[in-house]
Amino acid sequence: MSPFWDRFKPRPARIPERTLAVLRRGVDRVDPRLVQACPYPDPYLPALSQSLDYVEALVSAIPGPLQINREAFLHQPLVRALFAAPDEIAAALCRSPEARAYAENHGGSCHGMWALLTAEPMVRDDFGPGEVDGFLVRDLPRQIWNFDHYALLCPGESESAVRTALVLRLLDGLFDAVAERRARRRVENQLAALAKETDNLADPRRIPDLCGQIEDFNAVLGAPEAYLSLHTQEVSMDALGTIAGLATSAAAGRIALLELRQHGNPPRVVALIQCQGDGQPPSLRQGLQDIRHWMG
Repeated sequence: MSPFWDRFKPRPARIPERTLAVLRRGVDRVDPRLVQACPYPDPYLPALSQSLDYVEALVSAIPGPLQINREAFLHQPLVRALFAAPDEIAAALCRSPEARAYAENHGGSCHGMWALLTAEPMVRDDFGPGEVDGFLVRDLPRQIWNFDHYALLCPGESESAVRTALVLRLLDGLFDAVAERRARRRVENQLAALAKETDNLADPRRIPDLCGQIEDFNAVLGAPEAYLSLHTQEVSMDALGTIAGLATSAAAGRIALLELRQHGNPPRVVALIQCQGDGQPPSLRQGLQDIRHWMG
C-alpha cells in the first residue's frame, strides 16, 4: 500500500509507559526471553491492564492511615485489637526487617514513616460469656483471636509512596503465580511426552513453549481476584480486651478487621499505619528504647 493511503490507516493506541514498565517487570520476573517471543507486548496487555486496575483499586480500598503510638492504643479500638500492650507496638517495629532497612537509609530515623502493617491472625476455640436471644449465657462457644508475626511492608515517607510500592508488590505476587503455573504446565507436558514414549521433551528454550506462556499470563492476570483479595472480618472486643469472632455481649464493641488473602500465603490482617516519632536506628536494643521514648 502506498504511503498516501497509509495516512488514512488508524493509528495504534498509545500504550501507557507505566503499563509497559509493569509488563516488563513481570516478564523479567517470569522469563526475560518472553520479550523476544511472539508479538510482544500486545497479547499480554489486556489481562495485564485488568490486573493493574484491580490491584490499584484493591490498594485504594485499604483505609488509613492509622496512627500507632501509646495515645492511639488508649483511644483507638483497632490498635488495641491488633496489639495486646503498647510495648508490643515497639517490638513489632523493631523486628520488621523492612522498617530497619528504612531507618538505615534515613540516617537511623523512622520519623514520620508510613507502612502497611500486617499480622497473622491466630484463632482458637474457647468458651466464654455471651448473649443468645437477649439472655446472658455463661459458657458460649466462641473463637478467640490473637495476632502474631507482625511485619511492616513498603515503608515510605508518604501515604502515596506506600500505596504505589504496595501495588507493585502485590503485582509481583501475581507474576509469581504466573511462574508457578508455567512450571506446573511444563511438568505436565514432560509427563505427557514420557507417557507417549517419546524423547521430544519440552525444551524451555523453544519459542513455542515461550509463546504458550501467554496462556499462563492470561489465566492468572485475567482473573486476579482468584489470587488476591480483601475481606472484612467482624470481631468484637470486650472490656477486658478479649477479641472474639462473634459479639460476646451487647456491651462488646464491634471492630472490622481487613484481611488480605494472597495466593501462596496465609491470610493476614492489614492496616495502613503512620509512625510519628524520633525513629528507630538499626540497633534492636537501642531501637526499642528510642521507640518507647517517642511513644511516651
